[in-house]
Amino acid sequence: MVKLLIVGDNTYDIYARAFYEAACRTGQVRAHFFHYGKMNLGKMKGKLIRKAEFHFRTGPDVYAVNRKLIKKCREERYDLVFLYSAVLIFESTVRRIKEMGCFTAVYCNDDPFSNSFRRFYWKNVRNSVRHADMVYSYRPANIKRYYRWGAKNVKLLLPYYIESRNYFIEDSQIQMDVPDVVFIGHREDDNRDEYIRALLDHGIKVGLNDHWSDFESGSPLITILPSDMNQYNLILNKCRIALVFLSGINNDTYTRRCFEIPIVKTLMIAPYNDDLAEMFQDGIEAVLYKDKDDFVKKVQYYLKNDEECEKIARAGYTAVKEGKNEAADRIRQILSDYRKLNRSSADMVFE
Repeated sequence: MVKLLIVGDNTYDIYARAFYEAACRTGQVRAHFFHYGKMNLGKMKGKLIRKAEFHFRTGPDVYAVNRKLIKKCREERYDLVFLYSAVLIFESTVRRIKEMGCFTAVYCNDDPFSNSFRRFYWKNVRNSVRHADMVYSYRPANIKRYYRWGAKNVKLLLPYYIESRNYFIEDSQIQMDVPDVVFIGHREDDNRDEYIRALLDHGIKVGLNDHWSDFESGSPLITILPSDMNQYNLILNKCRIALVFLSGINNDTYTRRCFEIPIVKTLMIAPYNDDLAEMFQDGIEAVLYKDKDDFVKKVQYYLKNDEECEKIARAGYTAVKEGKNEAADRIRQILSDYRKLNRSSADMVFE
């Protein structure tokens, strides 16, 4: 059985911890989780010091994290070490782990080459890829960039839903007032404000999380919903239409929501692009819009046509479920790649 170590932050359950828990569920590995939490620093450290060390990816506590990881890998002799957006782990640490004989894999769910981040923000991730046996790219656009940074093997690893957090609930079981149309996501300096405002201009009520609390303040058409992750699944189940906007900061062509929405049998309305059009049949498994006018017209149409709305939502559910898009499916992909690469030459490159 493969001995696997997941390395990453433990602040949010939907990232590195989700992979650890998914690995445990597969029954195919002996999984361990090395995390640095919210920097995992002692109580005597002041908040400003912690923030500075995390911000600049250096400092005594960051070095301590790296020493502990090296020590753990030396003692436990893992077969596979998977670094999930492990921004505090130095390039030298990844190199030393690999030199111990551990198969190393690097993954980043954000875009480590985006100009929207400070240069040093992703430096450890970018510099580590040259030492990794496998680099997993969240988005197709990053694959060539990883190779240019020295990666030997790069494969796409799509986002996922988590079966314990994202699941269908009968509407009658949810005691919550939620508008028919919701967007549960962050604000960003792109055109999403304009799109939401266009819905309001057409008299459509919209539910937003508290990141939007100062948007169109006082509008009777806006309901501010809790951003608590425990309420997230309830909200997506209760609404009829859930919207998707794609992050320009990360150059996204899809997000985790593209799986979290359909898996609860709610209609997803998202921007049209080639990647989403390949994942979902437009008008059959999801609804994809091409501009603001098209967006408003499609929201209006499906609010008035319940049967079509529900039919597409059910088909979207089937597409995500049968497409094997749960977190454990991503772990199985990683294990499959590990076994294939171990059986082949060290210089093999995946196409």
